[in-house]
Parts: sequence; structure tokens; C-alpha cells
Amino acid sequence: MIKEVPSPRVVQVNMSTLLLGMGAVKSNAEAKRLVKQGAVLINQQKVGIKAVICDGDVLQCGKHFWRRLRNTDTITVDVQDFTNASREEEEAWLRKNGTYLTEEIIQRILADDWGN
Repeated sequence: MIKEVPSPRVVQVNMSTLLLGMGAVKSNAEAKRLVKQGAVLINQQKVGIKAVICDGDVLQCGKHFWRRLRNTDTITVDVQDFTNASREEEEAWLRKNGTYLTEEIIQRILADDWGN
């Protein structure tokens, strides 16, 4: 499901769409090339074309483009809906798709969502 989301907390994004929308690149081809070359980082970790982002993450594209992703940013994202999911399903998804998320961040996200 594609949505325009104000205040994203944890979302999966297509990095070429995100970079193009933020003005970091001039084309999808340039974005894909930079991702493939390892020049796109979130919190100093290389990411693939699909990435999980959280509020407060730092996005780096090349040497000179740095942005902190804030909950006030409005971006077009592919939203993962956990409405009918269990805690275990959400945790499995975060571990699979959030390769750069630390254990502490995963536990904080789960605690915020599930209250324990």
C-alpha cells in the first residue's frame, strides 16, 4: 500500500524514490547507482534499494548530502501494516528488513508498539 505519511515512525521505503523526492539525486537511475555503489547510508550503515527507516535516522547520500529524518517530514513510503500482526511477526519483519537496526532500537520499537 502506497501512502503519503506525515510522522513516519518505522516504515519501509524505496530508496530511489526517497532520494529523488528529497532532491539528493536527479534521477532514479542515479539513485540506484549510488545505492549499488554503497554511497547511500542510514545511520552510517549501507542500505539496499529497499530500506527500513525510523524517525530520527540520519540519511547520507554521497559525501555532501546529509539529512536527519524527522517525524515532521512528509514522504511517500510503502507502509508496513502491523494492525493484525502479532509481536513476533513485527519483530521478525524488523529483523529481516531493518538490517542496520541495532538490538536496542528493535526492542525500543517493540516496547513502544506493544507496551512491554
